[in-house]
Amino acid sequence: MHTAANTIIDLVSSHAQNIPDHTALVSGNIKYSYARLASVTDSLARELKLRGIKKGQIVCVMLERSAEMILSLLAIIKCGAAYLPVEPSYPKERISYLLSDSRAAGIISRSGLLGGIKVLPKVILCLDSSTDSEKPLAAKNDTLTSADLNKLSPASDKICLPEPDDTAYIIYTSGSTGRPKGVSISHKSMLHMIKCCIEIFNFQPGQKHILIASFTFDASVQQIFAPLGSGAELHIASEEMINDPAEFPLFLK
Repeated sequence: MHTAANTIIDLVSSHAQNIPDHTALVSGNIKYSYARLASVTDSLARELKLRGIKKGQIVCVMLERSAEMILSLLAIIKCGAAYLPVEPSYPKERISYLLSDSRAAGIISRSGLLGGIKVLPKVILCLDSSTDSEKPLAAKNDTLTSADLNKLSPASDKICLPEPDDTAYIIYTSGSTGRPKGVSISHKSMLHMIKCCIEIFNFQPGQKHILIASFTFDASVQQIFAPLGSGAELHIASEEMINDPAEFPLFLK
């Protein structure tokens, strides 16, 4: 099965056909089966296309650890774009620089996180909770609640899937020795790394794996896509949980 895949999306999507009811993603009390994961990310990819995102463009994701973060990464890849991960805790100046330097065409974030950012892309999509009331920059049409994600129209038109040589994601260096520099990773390289990770560490359907690394670090790519590429369960632990020496061991059990 793995040898026929051209990109990581091929691996993840195959599980929606082979093990549709198996759990794919868990974040708090939110669970997605592989079938539901495929459906929602297809629809979100279509939503990005309708808002103007084109194949080969870059879309920033600025979200905390959450199911929406993972859904966004998959949807961006599915519409043929590349994702740029940005931590919401970054200084506003750094965020503005990353958006400008990368020439990001869009951003997926929360309404309350966009204030103070000098440079914003043309396409803004805010994934807000239904209780969020602070929307300083995002107009109503730019906002989807968590509940809205599950109500998006099914993707009826063909999604522009990426090719192996297309860019999958861009990660910026820390900039400790100067300005941060973006590093582009192709789907071919990403898939090779994930396949090796699955084989070496014997990832299997039904196993449970946890995302610990920040998604702005390359280690996160293995921690996110090796579980999803092998039919395992990806569990998202909050930043507070990971940094709590009493609660985190309990979470692992």
